Amino acid sequence: MKIALSEPLLALVNNYVKALRFTLFWLKENVPNPEEKGVFSKVHEGLYEK
Repeated sequence: MKIALSEPLLALVNNYVKALRFTLFWLKENVPNPEEKGVFSKVHEGLYEK
């Protein structure tokens, strides 16, 4: 299956990459131990508080 590149698709991918980078940066700055339990809930709280 081939998907044609279009402006909306490129914008969606660009926004996804920006969100992923922000999440990884936030994790690095705010979670001392990324292996601990409950990290995803902390990320969720941090993202939606801003």
